[in-house]
Amino acid sequence: MALGPTLDTALARTMRLGELLAYYRTTAGYSQNALARRAAIDHSLLHRYELGERRPSRGRTLALARALGLSQAETDELLQAAGLAPESEQLRQLIVSLARCADPVRLRKGQRLLETALETLTPPVVQFDD
Repeated sequence: MALGPTLDTALARTMRLGELLAYYRTTAGYSQNALARRAAIDHSLLHRYELGERRPSRGRTLALARALGLSQAETDELLQAAGLAPESEQLRQLIVSLARCADPVRLRKGQRLLETALETLTPPVVQFDD
């Protein structure tokens, strides 16, 4: 779910991680303590992320994005600001690896990873014309 008006993509790319995280947090109406509780992280760690003193891991970045209710595009912007590959790139790499895989054991493991990754994505809005 997007947070009201979408942040301009070009502007989001020029913002530091801390600025972007603080923007999304305040737009959603959360204090640092409230967001930290929702994302199951220590509030002092969130404070350090926003100050630019620390960088979150991929898992913590995704937990923050989920806690904020960010859209997939907003999540990708947050990941990129954290110096991480966006979800779409991670999925692309996984799909390419699966397509090239000949080992059935590794293929099954990759398929499970792909299924898990697809479950976490924000579903696209699809409209059917009658």
